[in-house]
Amino acid sequence: MYLHDFYKVLRIPEKISSAFESLSSAGFNLDLFKLPQAAMSVFKYRESTLQDVFELFGLPKEAQTLLALQWPDFLLPPNQLSFHAWVILFTSYQKGAFYPTNHFEHVINSLVKVIENNGGVIVYNQEVIDFVVDNKTVTHVIAKDLMSDQDNPQKFEYAGETIICNMDPKKAADMVGIENLSNTIRKKLDYEYSASNFMAYCAVKDIELKQYGFGKWNVFHTGSVDLNESFNKMYHNHDYTNPSFAICTPGFLTEEASDRPEGQHIIEFLTVADYDYFKQLKETDKSAYKKKKKEILNAMIDAVEEHYIPDFRKHLVFKITGSPTTNERFCWCPQGNSYGSILTPENMTVSRLNHKTSLKNMYFCNASSGFAGFAGTFRTGTKLYQHLSGDQVI
Repeated sequence: MYLHDFYKVLRIPEKISSAFESLSSAGFNLDLFKLPQAAMSVFKYRESTLQDVFELFGLPKEAQTLLALQWPDFLLPPNQLSFHAWVILFTSYQKGAFYPTNHFEHVINSLVKVIENNGGVIVYNQEVIDFVVDNKTVTHVIAKDLMSDQDNPQKFEYAGETIICNMDPKKAADMVGIENLSNTIRKKLDYEYSASNFMAYCAVKDIELKQYGFGKWNVFHTGSVDLNESFNKMYHNHDYTNPSFAICTPGFLTEEASDRPEGQHIIEFLTVADYDYFKQLKETDKSAYKKKKKEILNAMIDAVEEHYIPDFRKHLVFKITGSPTTNERFCWCPQGNSYGSILTPENMTVSRLNHKTSLKNMYFCNASSGFAGFAGTFRTGTKLYQHLSGDQVI
């Protein structure tokens, strides 16, 4: 493959990204027909995976691996990942990768402050357990106090003219009663969840990671040039002997140390993991569950010592791991999903679930009814705000 052919491939994401911007401004409605070139750019690859495009242009395996090495950002391999989803992230990184100056906790605290300063109230330690529907309208929601006796919990009712639901849409639909939703919405709710993950948060001391090539960027490692095969071994075969994973060093991304001990660096590892496998392990053999988590972490550390930091373990002073069941327990993600609905071509169309529920006053606002990730979360919320208020902000 010649260099100019490789350049042709890289030009496609630019064209599609520009088309997305044009179509987004048009509202993805009948105005599409006023933008035929943009519509055709998007339409051409609507059913394509990233692997389909690689093969269409005859990219060699090494080039494929280089372009798809950020697969942990989707937790999908090239042969399953929507080409459109890949384009969105690829072109976004080209425009700049950003990190909160005072870490993500400060962002959340700032949002809370804005809500409270404008008369809003955040009620903690309560879980919504039901929606009461009458005449296609949610009259009120019922929540239970998580700090009370869970065998007979204290319950509260909340009413409002507008109900915005940011929990998983499938979970919400079960509470609302699927029979109260239109056939169109029911069909859109028939999505598969994205894969779950294995995380390790570690701290090291008496080492300067910058000397080993780490800095204001993520490192994506793979032990195999075939990312599809690597994904399948880990996700389906639970084989992590030659893992592919992401490495993040957030301490380099801002000068704000937060609560990180002086002289220490945080280093994080992320890879894919099968929820059903880990759930079964935990429920049937907790010893085997803990052993598997230790095995995966050791496999990643082995790769780090072989390719990046020869004596990494000597500097390791803290480590904690999380499996798919951890993701489900702490984040309340059904099946431990990482990004809501799976980012395959089938789920990346204009018919994707959005804020509409078919109920008169209830709206979804979630990764599965918008898009996942930090930027996706803000954009999804902002789009719903625009719909409800008429105030154009993006």
